[in-house]
Amino acid sequence: MNMRKSTPMICIIEEETQPLGRFGHMRDEFLRTHRNLERTMMFVCGELDAHLQEVDRLAWEHMDTLMEGLTANNPPPEKAKDFLGHVAHLNMLRAIAEEIVYRELIAV
Repeated sequence: MNMRKSTPMICIIEEETQPLGRFGHMRDEFLRTHRNLERTMMFVCGELDAHLQEVDRLAWEHMDTLMEGLTANNPPPEKAKDFLGHVAHLNMLRAIAEEIVYRELIAV
């Protein structure tokens, strides 16, 4: 009796995609570290890149919205009078917005 084991054929189709942005890389790292099986399944099914691209796009849109709201509620000092204070204030608001985006879109 000739019992031959068959190996599954896995074909990975490479598509032209845009390079991942910062938030897409952050999501990939989160999945790799905390949800590796989920990431592997998305990769095998060919859904990983589309997922990472979508998270990146949504995260940047959310960042823009958050920054608009944060600057409206917390206006920075006048740039002409206090340039470094202006930059420091915007950096602080950006850090707050990034933390919100990370908690709402990346680490879920």
